[in-house]
Amino acid sequence: MNVKSKISTNRKRPFSNLIVGLLALLLTYQTGYAQYEANYVELRAEGRIPDDFLNLVRGQSKINIRNTERISKVQRENFRDATNFALRDIFTNGNIYFNDPMTAYVRTIGEKLVKNSKVENKINFFVSKSTELNASSWQTGTVIINIGLLSRLENEAQLAYVLAHEIAHFQMQHPYRQYAQQIKNKEMTHGSHLAKNFREHFDFSLKYELEADSIALAIMKEKDYEVNESIKTLNILQHKEQRDVVNLTNYYSSPSFQLEENQLCDYKGYSAFKKSVFQVADAHFSGHHIKKRIKNLVDIVSRDYPEKEDLYSFKGSHYDPALFTNASKMAHFETIQQAFLESNYLKSIHEAMILIRDFPNNEFLHVKIAENLYHISHYNKLGLLDRIFFDNQRIDENEYAKLCCLVNNLNQSDLQNMIHGFIKKLYKDYSTNETMIITMAKSMEMNTDIKMAKPYYKKYVRLFPYGKHYLEAKRKIK
Repeated sequence: MNVKSKISTNRKRPFSNLIVGLLALLLTYQTGYAQYEANYVELRAEGRIPDDFLNLVRGQSKINIRNTERISKVQRENFRDATNFALRDIFTNGNIYFNDPMTAYVRTIGEKLVKNSKVENKINFFVSKSTELNASSWQTGTVIINIGLLSRLENEAQLAYVLAHEIAHFQMQHPYRQYAQQIKNKEMTHGSHLAKNFREHFDFSLKYELEADSIALAIMKEKDYEVNESIKTLNILQHKEQRDVVNLTNYYSSPSFQLEENQLCDYKGYSAFKKSVFQVADAHFSGHHIKKRIKNLVDIVSRDYPEKEDLYSFKGSHYDPALFTNASKMAHFETIQQAFLESNYLKSIHEAMILIRDFPNNEFLHVKIAENLYHISHYNKLGLLDRIFFDNQRIDENEYAKLCCLVNNLNQSDLQNMIHGFIKKLYKDYSTNETMIITMAKSMEMNTDIKMAKPYYKKYVRLFPYGKHYLEAKRKIK
């Protein structure tokens, strides 16, 4: 988790709002989680934009800092301007959710963690559309957790650790102190460089990470969370937890193309697509010193919290674990959608294949895989397949590496046949799905001709006169 600086809002939130939020969460679980069995509808921004969101968009938030580092007024103003500029950029690019169940749940947990503390009512919690395993903290009082990380957490205690860690950064003024230290080291003196640094992740030193971890454990203990879950959370960041997917040969085989076991990659083949997280030149991880943090957490837990507790046990102050599961699953579905929108097709497919194990009949998952595969087939047809491997050399899961290796190693003809056969097979199950129809039409046109594709374009025009592909389909049938 990397850190940035933050905004503080002292406006108190009525207790009634919390009750309304919890009721909404319960309703979401009762109606939404059952939906995952059959389908999923991507989140859309609805309703009035919250004031705390608008303040960040306008860059009007004030940053209250105690000048313990003794830097000049000009330097403090540079810090405020760069922080507000970076946050405004984040909140105006459509990358932050609002008025959604995930944010409501995260805020419920975050506000519980700061209740009766010195920073109560000074921190606002948000969820980002980023698929990276990360969270951030700003000296303005803004804490952001990415859907990529939320989707990987296993329980509420792990979420509490992530949020408590970011709360600690704000509480201890780490963003400001880190900036002041860089000023003293003459690492950042120009405003343009400072703003760019903030946008590209203002990572904390190991000293501040360890301090935040120590405080996070104390917060977790006070709120009756199992402190050992902090260690498990860092193991997730370290990618130690491998996730299973559905069987590749069974899933991608069709009457048109039978994928054979010998066409799959062995370890020697797919290991070329893997790279240890500690070797990745990525500030999100390199700044966190995860191995040292894990050792530090183990030492603190064994020294200061030696008593054994039941894993994730509730002591009256926690809510139904099903609420966490609902938020985490929703984040996972959103990760699949966002990876697709970022043209990271293989990652989108991989995440969908993981969820299919829980929801084998989910229409969204199967259709999204088909849609991703069509785009891969398009690049393959053009001989530009290498351009879709955005995660090459940054993959830490075996199954993801196997998928990348399979797509990369199949010859062009076999890959086209496998994908087209899969799309035709899936179309039989989802022949009235808007995305499936247009995907089938495009695949048929690319792999046969426009004459064979026209019936599918006509069907789309007939069934979806207000669909987002209507004009394209209409042109095809002229």
